[in-house]
Amino acid sequence: MENQTKIRVIFITKEKEIEVENTPIFVPLSLNPYGLNEVINHLLEKDPPINFAFLVDGEFLQESLGEYLARKQQTCETTLSIEYIRSILAPKYVSSFLHSDWVSCVKSVDSKKILSGCYDGISRLWNEDGEIITETLSHDGPVKSVCWVENERFATSSMDQTIKIWRLKKKKNTIITCHCVFEMKGHAMSVESIAVNLQTNRLLSSGADGNIGIWDIEENDWVIDEEKSIKKRKRNELSDKIITKKPIYMIQGHSSSCSEIIFDSKDCTVGYSVGTDHSIKTWDLITFSNVDNRVTQHALFSICCIPSMSLLACGSSSQHILLHDPRISLKSTPVQTLKGHTNFVVSLSSCDRNNYVLISGSYDSLVKIWDIRVPNGSLYSIKRQSGKKNTKVFSIDWSNIFGIISGGEDRCLQIDQINDL
Repeated sequence: MENQTKIRVIFITKEKEIEVENTPIFVPLSLNPYGLNEVINHLLEKDPPINFAFLVDGEFLQESLGEYLARKQQTCETTLSIEYIRSILAPKYVSSFLHSDWVSCVKSVDSKKILSGCYDGISRLWNEDGEIITETLSHDGPVKSVCWVENERFATSSMDQTIKIWRLKKKKNTIITCHCVFEMKGHAMSVESIAVNLQTNRLLSSGADGNIGIWDIEENDWVIDEEKSIKKRKRNELSDKIITKKPIYMIQGHSSSCSEIIFDSKDCTVGYSVGTDHSIKTWDLITFSNVDNRVTQHALFSICCIPSMSLLACGSSSQHILLHDPRISLKSTPVQTLKGHTNFVVSLSSCDRNNYVLISGSYDSLVKIWDIRVPNGSLYSIKRQSGKKNTKVFSIDWSNIFGIISGGEDRCLQIDQINDL
């Protein structure tokens, strides 16, 4: 090894707990990621060793250092800065839960429950063994979006133009049932997405009519007080009553379908929406006004926040994921573009346990895992285990308990687990 050609390198990382001294050292050009792993673990004196991945100029290193330099037409006289990150192992398939129709939306909660919405109009609650805890015919049309309000309450929206808030009830024999607390009306077409913020007790909705709604989901004080004061029979009658609510505010947000709306992950007074009119819009939820409008080149179908980077990820008909920074004034140019899907990107979710990991679902039948520091391709692609070809993925969610949850045209809710995040 002493006779091998060497190059001077500096190892860097953004994670303080695995940081090594940034003094340049000489390593052989023949070292590949496996060899670099041994070097870093030796410097860290880690036992058991940690699996690392390596980036050079923002690109994952998948060859020896010599091969990389040759491909980039660089010489070994340079000092190479190599960033190392914890490696993400390939996801493992866990299970699939079969539905009677297309699975349009999925959402997990930290109490080991998964909520799914289906084109048969039914919302289902599943446990980790694939058993239905409870189900309800929640709408007169396909369910388009679901979200948790808290552990015992959830919200659904539908093509039937309504939004409903549901409360779970546990009876003495441990059977769980659903009771509709509110029905919310105001959209003129399908309610495509909903998002909830518990701090403000507000729900945002986006519709195929282009409208954006803001709703109050707090259970009225007079209902709570009266339930405490009346007899049991009257209390049961009251609990079966469905209250119809109108929006606090409804605004024409987009010139065509508003595909998705979300709250800002750090500021509950700010919301973001995307639409098939190619635009990303920022909303002041106090004044109900549009404060920023960015027009892209393609229809947009999904959006999510990446809190650690203060970025918005947007899925488009261009088959790409666009990363925008809402803090800067560039009106249309994305900070970064993630390429790899071959059809519309219709669902996105960021990872709570890794600041740089994003997952996406597409009509190309794939769920992809991305490290946003690496723009030249996804880390992994997850196929549908149903075996059906060309089956669209409609919805995805990242769960700290279950892993990656997805629903699609194959009528399955699929779970894939990543154990090292």
